[in-house]
Amino acid sequence: MQNIQQAAQDVIARAIERHGGMKRYEEVDHIVCDVAQMSGFAMARRGLNAQFPMPKIVTLMARQGRAILHDYPVAGHDCVFDNGRVAEVMTGHAPVFDHDDYRKVMLSVSRFRRPWTILDAVYFFGYAMTHYASLPFSLPGVKVRGLKVQQSGDWRTRIDFEYPAGSHTHSQHETIYFDQSNLLVRHDYCPEVSSPIARAANFLLAYRNFDGYLITERRKVFFRIGRWVTPLVVMDASIKVLEVGRVAGSARGAWPVAA
Repeated sequence: MQNIQQAAQDVIARAIERHGGMKRYEEVDHIVCDVAQMSGFAMARRGLNAQFPMPKIVTLMARQGRAILHDYPVAGHDCVFDNGRVAEVMTGHAPVFDHDDYRKVMLSVSRFRRPWTILDAVYFFGYAMTHYASLPFSLPGVKVRGLKVQQSGDWRTRIDFEYPAGSHTHSQHETIYFDQSNLLVRHDYCPEVSSPIARAANFLLAYRNFDGYLITERRKVFFRIGRWVTPLVVMDASIKVLEVGRVAGSARGAWPVAA
């Protein structure tokens, strides 16, 4: 097991460098993105575009575990995700959180509720987007449960992880796939707050380069059975990164225009 742990950490270290390096990641203060498109039956069955709107402009602070959904669900209101807490506020006002851990609400009630409430949706969008934006930089130290390497195919290295119980991720057990260049290309999980039986394979299809720091702008999620990916599209989502803000005082100054 020790050999697996060390081998996995070596892969993670190479992947972090491939995605821009830990130093660049730690310089990122926030990412502002425009959610351009979101479709698929998973969110539709929860009430997307019927009971709650698609987010539009979102500010992600992945290292801090925070997200702001601007003018959501209506103009003049913002919704905030902060390390598992969620709130809807008037724009410019400080959030007031009713629950210290909204995941407990989701697991006890909301995943059986059709459709979701606004705060249910905010919790889902908030934890999912901040978790995605943290990868692969947040992987060092996460418990490794398995490692597989293959010499050909769409991926070359697969690592199974176990997060601490109650973590604000899709599921306690998740799997990450890297291609031959150590680029993150697939992310498997069970979206626990949505369904106790669903299985997802999330493919990262488009990256943009910000001064060496890579951000994906499209994800296509398929239903899977075990590790086998079915043709059934659970979600197809695209974003456009509008701004990558550096931590105040960063020696690098402003980020250049993305390639």
